[in-house]
Amino acid sequence: FSKWFSESGKLVAKLFQKIQEMVEEDNNLVFVLIDEVESLAAARKAALSGSEPSDSIRVVNALLTQMDKLKSAPNVIILTTSNITTAIDVAFVDRADIKAYVGPPTLHVRYEILRSCVEELICKGIISSFQGCDGLSIPSFSSMKEKVHDTDAVPWFCKQLIE
Repeated sequence: FSKWFSESGKLVAKLFQKIQEMVEEDNNLVFVLIDEVESLAAARKAALSGSEPSDSIRVVNALLTQMDKLKSAPNVIILTTSNITTAIDVAFVDRADIKAYVGPPTLHVRYEILRSCVEELICKGIISSFQGCDGLSIPSFSSMKEKVHDTDAVPWFCKQLIE
């Protein structure tokens, strides 16, 4: 929130004015992504109980008002993300046409993310190859599946990553 009283609500309105200008051109398809939306659309109930600054109420009100103005535009899609869905204002949630939960990645996906990151670090020369690792050939999850829960069987390079 802005350190200046009520400035945050004005900044939200200013941002949405720019979005509105883009939306007014019929040949534009506008996607708006608000990451960690709970920081803008915090539950006003919490603010009224005194645990949030009063400016947060103005921000939520400004956000809701601006979203309502865009509601009739067929060429705008607003996407939001949150890790703390219980902290989002109910009126904001009610305005969402689709609410989808995206859970944490599976063990397989986490391993592959880590493997690809390590391979990229090796490729860029930020870290050197690990012992038992032939160049960039870090074992795939399927080849490691049986060993992944047994820390004694995990290759040396994986143990180093864990430590």
